Amino acid sequence: MTKVEFERLIQPWTPAEDEKLRALAASGERPTAIAEQLQRSEVAVRHRLWKLGIPVKRIMIASAERTFAIHPERQFMHYLREQRWVKGTTFPPGQLAASLQKKGWIEQQRQGPKNETFYRITDAGLAALKAPVPIQASRAKLQSTGVLVELKLKAKK
Repeated sequence: MTKVEFERLIQPWTPAEDEKLRALAASGERPTAIAEQLQRSEVAVRHRLWKLGIPVKRIMIASAERTFAIHPERQFMHYLREQRWVKGTTFPPGQLAASLQKKGWIEQQRQGPKNETFYRITDAGLAALKAPVPIQASRAKLQSTGVLVELKLKAKK
């Protein structure tokens, strides 16, 4: 640790830094990004957030706005992609099929003499399946600098 880093480490938080911390946390910024902007460590930022009683907000993407599929949806649709029509009784009961239908990613049809339920993936579902899942900006920055790869290699050892 250099002398400058050590001096920054022991400096007390100023009221201006506290206000900036509050504003960034309220906007949903991740602690790693806040730490970078305030030139503090992530641990120091998390501790200060806790000390001031500021909850770390997470900005969630509303499911109606999502154009990509999350992991369980991908698994379900990948299975449907391999087939034409798949019998509904082959899937575990749950809300997944209903939510995918609501988004227009799969369609349901009743077929046969027993009026059984069958599902298949739609073009919109196929597009959602092929769409890349976005990653957080702070994680993307770590990947671009190679730090994340380095950390993964250390973890494997």
